[in-house]
Amino acid sequence: MSGTHLVDAFLEMMSAERGAAKNTIEAYRRDLSDYAGYLARKGAGPRDAAREQVVSYLAFLDAQGLSAATSARKLSAIRQFHKFLCADGLRADDPTRIVASPRARRALPKVLSVGEVDELLSLAEEEANAELSEARHASALRLYVLLELLYATGMRVSELVGLRRSAVMRDATFLTIIGKGNKERVVPVNDRARDAVRAYVATLPPGPWLFPANGEDGHLSRQV
Repeated sequence: MSGTHLVDAFLEMMSAERGAAKNTIEAYRRDLSDYAGYLARKGAGPRDAAREQVVSYLAFLDAQGLSAATSARKLSAIRQFHKFLCADGLRADDPTRIVASPRARRALPKVLSVGEVDELLSLAEEEANAELSEARHASALRLYVLLELLYATGMRVSELVGLRRSAVMRDATFLTIIGKGNKERVVPVNDRARDAVRAYVATLPPGPWLFPANGEDGHLSRQV
């Protein structure tokens, strides 16, 4: 029985026994016809295809520029097809049994260049020093200090927003940060960040937090 006839038999089963919709049947037909055609070009067929040929087909799809999601969908159809062949006694083994499903590649994180960071800090500083209403000035100054400390120290955002005011009250060149697992580490603070913090702290009402807020924790959350 040719690959085309085997695909037709599988689709007939999908329609009669599983009640698959017409669009579903046509999608399976396209995917499985493409797979059977690839095997035929390699001198094989669905009844004797080996695992290596299934993997080779997935590599072929990747080389064609298909997304991991599309390749995974095609592999799902191929798996069901081979299970059908095994169940009907048309082959003894399932070559897709230990074939890994394609996964989307994780995109590399996008980072700012040094020049872009400098421009961002300069804009934040200009905003903090501009003639603004009291509320807007407080918000702009806080944002500027957040950015300066984040860039100067490399702290996690959760560590930054949870800084106690006592940690920055001294004109030290280092901060002691309590991170994950209550582990302490020392991070450097440059002159520009210290100057920004000093000006910002002078505007704050009494309290324990460097970045106070009205939430349950008493300080900014990392989502703000």
